[in-house]
Amino acid sequence: KSHRVTSSRAKMLLASVLPLCGIKQSAPSKHGGEAMWPKACLKSKSLLVDPSWASIRCVHNQTISRHTIAVNAMVEPANQTWKHHEIFSEFAPWQGRLLANRGLLVDFLGFTINQSLYCNDDYMRQFDAHALRKRQCDVFAMCKLRRGGGAAARMPTVRTTWPVVSEEYFEYIDVLTAVSEYAADVKAATERQKPQRPFTFVELGAGYGHWTFAAHRALQQKVAGAPHAYLLVDVLKSLGAEVSKLARLNEITFSAPDPAHRLRFHAGYVTAEKSNMNEADTKMASRMISDYSRIWGLDTKKSETGKSDSEAPASSASLRALFDRYKLPCIIDMIDMDIQGAEYVSYQKRAGVFSDTGTIELLTQRVRRVHIGLHGGPAPNKRLLSVFARWGWIQQWYFPRGVQETPYGPATFGDGVLSLLNPTLNDTWAAAAAARLSGGG
Repeated sequence: KSHRVTSSRAKMLLASVLPLCGIKQSAPSKHGGEAMWPKACLKSKSLLVDPSWASIRCVHNQTISRHTIAVNAMVEPANQTWKHHEIFSEFAPWQGRLLANRGLLVDFLGFTINQSLYCNDDYMRQFDAHALRKRQCDVFAMCKLRRGGGAAARMPTVRTTWPVVSEEYFEYIDVLTAVSEYAADVKAATERQKPQRPFTFVELGAGYGHWTFAAHRALQQKVAGAPHAYLLVDVLKSLGAEVSKLARLNEITFSAPDPAHRLRFHAGYVTAEKSNMNEADTKMASRMISDYSRIWGLDTKKSETGKSDSEAPASSASLRALFDRYKLPCIIDMIDMDIQGAEYVSYQKRAGVFSDTGTIELLTQRVRRVHIGLHGGPAPNKRLLSVFARWGWIQQWYFPRGVQETPYGPATFGDGVLSLLNPTLNDTWAAAAAARLSGGG
């Protein structure tokens, strides 16, 4: 159903943009696909995405100023606007040749992904919460060539803009800020003629690794070629193959021996340091494996063990064990956590990752910033907030599930959002790093 909605909206967008470019739409090909883009538009014009991501227009190949206007997805028509968060001004939205005729979508940060994976039904049904993603899918669906059409080089150039305000807007702010802070560290280290530490990002409940790839694209803008260490963790083992494909598409080395440039995928369930999986954990892990195999469009073929993903028991490990196993650098720039209720002290008869002090102690020692997707109500949220408060963390964003008022207007949150900053590492990191690197401790 949602695929038909996307296709219908794509045709509407196509019909609206071609007349603006002075182009008559040709009849569908015998293959049943969309019309080809005419040579006149390809040679002299580009496509410019509107700040609302609800329309596009043809423009002459000239420098276009960056949009600073933030459009709220829930305020329609867009008769009220806000200024984008200042972090967006440090980066440039992607522009380049479309890859839609290869089945690929390139998002506004330049992350290249299979369109069917990015535009899956689970996101497309959430018109408000995931308007950011839904509207990108509508625009890029419009740009598909008919089957058997021209090569990628013949596709038009598109100039994207920053996203509309919806649930994931705040996660992008956190990711871009983490990259910006790392770039400032690199600059300071360079001025002191000290070695450059790796940018380190950990994604728990990673799926295909959306936020890791977003961080990497932003990193290439700020510090191209910077050393990096990425760890993605998910209960669905078959996602590892998808992550590997995306790493190749986005020029990231997967499972490389080089500790300065690597991305690793771990299949398993994250627990507190002193907890093991109980019956409720095992049932939840099995349910997640089944549900997310469907959501991501992955089958559960039997592996070399003779069992499918859904039949194999999920292994468990604490964050400290994962950090040690994958030899992560001392300082973690950001952890993005979306682990379906395991983010709490306890939830639905399951002990969460914060059920003992081991996890919060580790985060306070080594992690600068945490972004958490919240899946419970006021009581577990309050307990989680108190854990971080006791250890001195500063709350950046807190939006429970549902419709919430934000600094950028109302937003629907399918998952709640909690963003926290570790002031100890952010205030003292530069001095401490300088001392360590010079042999002072």
